[in-house]
Amino acid sequence: MADAEAQLLDVPAWTGHRREAVSGSFVFDAMDTATLQGVAIDSLRSGDWPAAIAALDRLCAREPDQARHFVNLGTAQRAMGAYSEALNAYVQATALGERSVGFRYNLALLHVDLGDFATALLHLDSAHAEEPDDHDIALALASARHELMDRDAALAALARMDACNATAEQRLRAALLLLNLGEQTRAAELVKNMEADGATLQASQWLKLAQLYERSNRVADARHALQRARAIDASIATSEDGLLLGAQLAARAGDKEAAVEGFERAARLNREPSRAHLFAYPLAKALDASGQYAQAMAQLERAHKAQVHHLHDIAPRAVQRRRDPLPITRRGGNGGDIAAWRHDDAPGRLDSPVFLLGFPRSGTTLMEQALDAHPALVSMDEQPFLQYAIDVLLEAGLAYPEAQAGASAGLLASARDRYWQSVARRVHIEPGQRLLDKNPLNLLRLPAIARLFPDAQIILALRHPFDVLRSCYMQHFRAPEFAAMCADLQTLALGYRRAFDAWYREAALHRLSVIEIRYEDLVGDFATGMRALAGFLTLPWHEAMTLPAAQAQRRGYISTPSYAQVLEPVSQRAIGGWRNYDRWLRPLAPLLQPYFERWQYDLDGADH
Repeated sequence: MADAEAQLLDVPAWTGHRREAVSGSFVFDAMDTATLQGVAIDSLRSGDWPAAIAALDRLCAREPDQARHFVNLGTAQRAMGAYSEALNAYVQATALGERSVGFRYNLALLHVDLGDFATALLHLDSAHAEEPDDHDIALALASARHELMDRDAALAALARMDACNATAEQRLRAALLLLNLGEQTRAAELVKNMEADGATLQASQWLKLAQLYERSNRVADARHALQRARAIDASIATSEDGLLLGAQLAARAGDKEAAVEGFERAARLNREPSRAHLFAYPLAKALDASGQYAQAMAQLERAHKAQVHHLHDIAPRAVQRRRDPLPITRRGGNGGDIAAWRHDDAPGRLDSPVFLLGFPRSGTTLMEQALDAHPALVSMDEQPFLQYAIDVLLEAGLAYPEAQAGASAGLLASARDRYWQSVARRVHIEPGQRLLDKNPLNLLRLPAIARLFPDAQIILALRHPFDVLRSCYMQHFRAPEFAAMCADLQTLALGYRRAFDAWYREAALHRLSVIEIRYEDLVGDFATGMRALAGFLTLPWHEAMTLPAAQAQRRGYISTPSYAQVLEPVSQRAIGGWRNYDRWLRPLAPLLQPYFERWQYDLDGADH
């Protein structure tokens, strides 16, 4: 279902002379209605939106009782970015009784443009229910659900799509979305052998294929596909997406100047405030890499401001709560309650996950790739499955985390089942293998780990607090609550302090098996650090653990912002990057002083 043509199926095709034959400009008032209607359709189908709007304005005046004229007028106005005018046209079409699936689809797209995702979903859900095999509707629904962080609903919307029943364009759009949803295998299936049919691919489709390859760490393939796109249509090189991808590939090749230039040019092309953060974050990183720290900081301030503006549309409550970060940290376990816990049916150490956690940007992805190289461990990339188990406890009316003693053996088994069923949909665990559950913010779910997996082993990743804050501030996080918290350094630092205050409070209550690994120590002597982790997990030494980049390359898609960095050799280059932003970070030192002291980090000399 193409946007502009969705409402044209019941309108006679334009069979008269081409627009070019009408000397100079359209003599609309002299045309009969049938001819005018033909010009409008021809203009819509060719993307000549100003001509379409001019013709449709007159058609609406001549036949004000014909809903299709207002639908088509709204579609053309939306394409021109005249969203208020488009909404007025669609409202008029609704008043005239228009209820078709195609109309609801176009109306939903307009509400997405307006940032009103709740209304868009109402129309998309009803359209999808009526036409479940319409892939354009399914893609729009899945995109909206993904934007609102509803992963399961987004995947459900794409359930009927496969390589046999979808066009190349639909397959590419779906594959990009599936990749962002963590479904690498399904994404690959949709585009399998697509290059073999490359002669039929349009430039924009080669570009999408290049984006897929880059995000899957197939850098050489991404460059080749981008070259194919540019060869077909030179304007790809100067389009927003073409510039973004070209700049990203330049950054990965170490061409700092080209990366900055490309991201700057892409940012100048953008005219939509709600998308400004998509350009500002990568530009800030490129400026940082090129040593332009003040300029990077200025760009980050723009990025966060634009993203908060976007969050007002999709997650207003997250924005309202942003000055009070991580409220879950105000709740915790109760010593008396914990003393009454029974663990008769709890799994043992070898039947429990290994939890790898820490504040985001503390080196967890690097450790995950190294550990995943061991044949006795299986990683599933970053997933919220422990929260799914907590949801079972909450749905049963349990007061989590302060009152879990009342959980029956059956309820705890149900919560574990929810967890393992979710895991099974992501990875296959062979006998003798253990699951490595890497999710940094499981840092805030220690009471659930203690209740469900009391014998689990936990790896806590640590890093210089200022390096963590700097890195978090530079990331384009999608989760609304966390993105809102990172929007200013003071609030981010407060969230960091609260997270570790809660962690150590709970750790003292539960006394689980935990090893703390400092990032600086690990990258300073990687083999020794990994041997310590293997010893903690009672695993035989495996040399592949010293080659995380090779494991990351085998994995392909990695969901975290570190997906490109983990392909590089282990180095100490990222240590101390905070010093380039000392004047912005130094005022936060008093708030974080307890952790500088606890972990022996220095603000003025070399770290211990």
